[in-house]
Amino acid sequence: MDLTHSTLERVSDTELVSRCRTGDREAFAELAGRHRAKVYAVCLRVTGNPEDAADAVQETLTRTWRGLVGFRGTARFSTWLYRITVNAALAEVARRAARPRPAGLDLPDEVYDVPAVAERVVTTLSVQDALDRVPPEFRAAIVLRECLQCSYAEVGEILGIPLNTVKSRISRARQALLVLLGPEPEERRGGRP
Repeated sequence: MDLTHSTLERVSDTELVSRCRTGDREAFAELAGRHRAKVYAVCLRVTGNPEDAADAVQETLTRTWRGLVGFRGTARFSTWLYRITVNAALAEVARRAARPRPAGLDLPDEVYDVPAVAERVVTTLSVQDALDRVPPEFRAAIVLRECLQCSYAEVGEILGIPLNTVKSRISRARQALLVLLGPEPEERRGGRP
């Protein structure tokens, strides 16, 4: 039975997975499209930059396509997919750690002509820099909880860890982020009041 794209939109993830197992690439495209934004969001937050996130998304989709034949369906497809996503993103972080990190970017002053844009950019960069400093296993837990709004139980299922470990990792990630994003000590701000 050949389905059109609009028909595939109404098919459940479970049915799409079944179709994917028979080699239906259109069903996989629909399945990937449904989850791509969240997969990218997790990859971006865990890896810390768009290039590594794009690599991690590609790796996630490749692993998902290849792994569908072995997907048992004991967990929801999305839970299984996000586990693959986190693992791909963490693998990308490990690969990046082996590469030299580029020095800070010198942006021309005209980039900051609009104070509101500058403030958003600084805030976004500060949050991402803080996330980059949180250990990867804590980062993965906090990203799943805060970005994907997963329950603690879902985070545990995705990461394959007990509920108490989830709570501990999220708590430690939050504490680290509070310290990293808190007010800067005077000496780091150059003595400004």
